[in-house]
Amino acid sequence: MKLHIGGEEPKQGWKILNIQEGPHVDYLGTCTDLTAIEGSSVEEIYASHVYEHLGYLDELPQALKEAYRVLVPGGKLMISVP
Repeated sequence: MKLHIGGEEPKQGWKILNIQEGPHVDYLGTCTDLTAIEGSSVEEIYASHVYEHLGYLDELPQALKEAYRVLVPGGKLMISVP
């Protein structure tokens, strides 16, 4: 699976996790709590304009830990911030 955190627009082959419901949102949740996603089940994560809103001392490390948990060994984490 490929996971777009914070996405809204559907892309073929990608699932969307967002904090708000939407017509194309597959999972409700935040980047700091990916319990809706099974561990070692995601090949790629794309997170655009998500991590910069987190507290750097506690929330960001938790979000990165969750991303690592759900990624398959050798998986990719792609982060885009302004």
